[in-house]
This record gives sequence, structure tokens and C-alpha cells, in this order.
Amino acid sequence: MKKSFLQLLYMSFDLFGKNGLGNHGAAGAYGFLLSATPTLLVISFFLSLKTWTLPGLVSFAGIIWAGRIFALDLFRGLKVVFTGPKKQNPITENLIIILVEFGVVIAAAGLVFFSDAARAVLHNMGLWENALTFGGALYNSWFAPFAILFLVILASYTLIPANPPKTLSAIYGTFACMIPFIIIFAVFNYVLNPNRYNYIYGTLGTIITTLINIYFFFNFYFFGAQLAAIAGNFDAALFARLQDINNSTIKLEKKLFSSTDGRLNKYLRIYKPGDIILSAGDEGTDVHYILKGKAMVNAGNTVFEIDEGNFFGEMAYLLNEKRTATIVASSELKTLALPSNIFEQVLEASSSTAHLIIANLSQRLKAANG
Repeated sequence: MKKSFLQLLYMSFDLFGKNGLGNHGAAGAYGFLLSATPTLLVISFFLSLKTWTLPGLVSFAGIIWAGRIFALDLFRGLKVVFTGPKKQNPITENLIIILVEFGVVIAAAGLVFFSDAARAVLHNMGLWENALTFGGALYNSWFAPFAILFLVILASYTLIPANPPKTLSAIYGTFACMIPFIIIFAVFNYVLNPNRYNYIYGTLGTIITTLINIYFFFNFYFFGAQLAAIAGNFDAALFARLQDINNSTIKLEKKLFSSTDGRLNKYLRIYKPGDIILSAGDEGTDVHYILKGKAMVNAGNTVFEIDEGNFFGEMAYLLNEKRTATIVASSELKTLALPSNIFEQVLEASSSTAHLIIANLSQRLKAANG
């Protein structure tokens, strides 16, 4: 369990960097702040009025447009993380972006409402009593904002992507976002001491700490998304790491992924020389990957040997038919018998595996043709 947790964290950090999610986090923070800054002014404007006016509507439209920038940044980032065969049609995509835009306005309003800077501005304008009618009870609760944020993050992971993770994986990702963010939030509040900081720098101090918190939040947001994506295809991700481990020069990576201990152990199969692994005409779509040893393939008029680092049994999966060859262990043999759904996830996530399968099929066709 401990090793699996470390493997999940390592892969999440690794892909966070490789996918450039730090840039998406920075862009998301910028887009959100672009929406949040004028929101306070608009909230103050509307609280001072009893009816909607043209200037207020224009300001609101400006925030919606700023929210669109954020929504597009968020959408692009999640597309990088949650890959898969499904594609969203343009109408659905634009509807989601519009919903995210309004969500940004609501979230920005919540941010400024719960911030000390907002409270000070509203007090100075004599509008704090009016604001209390819109959620004063929530302001006095530290739990409510984080609970709402948790639900918003979970909803964004499961509803926005065309290829969303399973709900349980999305929950893991949401915790992976929220826990470090709450820790950073608490550390900043403790170390920087907002009361003293605000005394020295005034509202600027609050703005600085808010900027830092928002930047960290969106980085944690995309890290959580990446963790959710891996957790949903964890076995396939582990296999892909094991398959490519010989190309790694990182000691920690070799230690974590060079063996089948843990989650992959349930797929491990061990055969003695002469053992029949698959028989022509059998049902089944499991695909075997040779970890150690050699196997003999007898496909009618064609007989050849395959060794470690190669697959066999993939034809039944690819063609969706019965086994086309008999496979016999020609030495002590260790394989990973991957179920078809895991093998499919591997093909989607690993281009090197797809290339290997194509190369193997080409060689076998060449051998069959003499």
C-alpha cells in the first residue's frame, strides 16, 4: 500500500512536469484574478443599488469575458491531463465553457466576499450590513468555504473533461489538491501573520498573500487532476513504467518501478519449459508480456520464438476472435497476463507500446510470408 502510494505520487509529479501543468496553473491563476479583481467593484456597485443599471450590466459583461479567458485555460489544461478516445462536439464544449465562466464569477465573488480586503472595502462603503444578508453565516465558518471548494473541484474533474476519471479517482485527486492547499494556506497565515502584515502594508499585504495562495491553488488543482487521471488507469501506468524502466537513469524510479511487487503481482504468471500457455482456438483476450525467458509460437505453418520484452496473445484482442496460435514456454518463463481493458489503456497511454506491437506484427507477417 505504501509503495503504491509512493508510485502514484511519483508518476503524478513526473507527468505534472512533463505535461507543462505548471504553466496551465499559472495561466489559470492569472485568468481567475483577472475575473476576481473587478468582481469586488461590481459586487460593491450592485449592493449600493436596488435596481440593475446599464453601467452595472456592462461591468458584469466585462467579468464574464474575463471569466472566459480563465475557462479556456482550465479547459485546455484538463484536456492535456484527461486524454482518451472520446471527443466533445463544439456545442457541448462551448456550453461547458459558458458554465465555467459563470462558475468563475460565483467563485470570484466568494473569494472577495470571504477576504479581509473585501470586508474592509465594504465596511468603508457602508455596505457590510447589506453583504451579510448574502452569506454572513458562511463568512464566520472556516469549514464552509473549503467544503464548497472541494465540491467544485470534484465537479470540475468529473464534468468538464470529455474523458473524465472514475468518481473514486476524482475524489483522490480532489484530496490531492485540497490537502496541500490547506497546509500552504495555514502556513502562510501562521508565518506571515496577516494582522501584522496588514498593519505594515495595508490592503497590499492581503493582495500579496491572496496572489500567492491562488497561484499555489491552481498548481495543486492541476496536480490533483493529474493524480486522478493516473489513479483511474493505475495498473496500466505501472506497466508502462515497468516496460520502459531500462531506459531510466533515475535511481528512485528504478527502485519504485523495476519489479512486479505490489499491484502488478496479480498479473504475474510463471511457466516451466514445455508448459502450454495458449492454444489455438481457445477463447480469451488476455495479452501476455514476457518479463523473462522465451516462448515458442506455433501458428500453423509458421513457427518462431519470442523473448523478453515482447507481447503475445494480442491478435485475439485486436481481431476480437479466438486464439490463432499455440504458445509454449521454451524456457523458464515469467509473463504479465494483462486483461484486455488494461492492455487497451496501455495502448492509449504509451505510444512506444503501440509501436512495439506494430513492429512485432510486421515481423510475424514477414516470417509467415517466408
